[in-house]
Amino acid sequence: MSASKKQQPNKRIRPPVGGLKGQAGKIIVPGRARIHTKVTPAIMEIAVRFPGNDADAVKRVAKFVSESTHVRQTVFDARRRYKRSAEDVLRQHDVDLLHCHDRGHALISVLTAKKIPAWMVVSIDFEKFVHSYVEAMIGKKVYTIAFKVRGPPIFAEGGCEKEIKHAPGTSFVRGRELADFGVRDKKSFDAFAARLFAGKVKDKVIIKP
Repeated sequence: MSASKKQQPNKRIRPPVGGLKGQAGKIIVPGRARIHTKVTPAIMEIAVRFPGNDADAVKRVAKFVSESTHVRQTVFDARRRYKRSAEDVLRQHDVDLLHCHDRGHALISVLTAKKIPAWMVVSIDFEKFVHSYVEAMIGKKVYTIAFKVRGPPIFAEGGCEKEIKHAPGTSFVRGRELADFGVRDKKSFDAFAARLFAGKVKDKVIIKP
């Protein structure tokens, strides 16, 4: 067996370049250390509480993240909203009305600790409404997780474009976390949203090589 074949099983599974079938993707960000989804000892402690690496394990972790983060009827100031890590979110036990980003980061971090490939999918529609979801890969199947303000998260087999109801012309982009899109604060988030709305990053994938 060649050296390259020996190394193949150890290669990290990554978000599919180009997203799901039919998308023309492009890697637009080089390798970068995680910020929002960093795996810490506290995250590892949570991960071991959920044995298994199957779809049911993903569903249980998503339910845990949802139930562990109370939605406050407010919007956090930008300094807090764009700086929080997954550990911060789960330690502080709260999210604001724009909860999907924080909860998505928390879920991705725990799944990463469990060595389950997972990434964030950000969408923007014709009304300029930005939302984020999580996709996780089990074997060759992709699952979509969408958090709700109330109730358990949506969990479905298939990618976001197929499983999430969205308006025609909605743009999607994938990355490990908001920081992959250059988001560090309110200004950079608005700039990213503007680029996404204009189609400049439509259907492109941001991953770590």
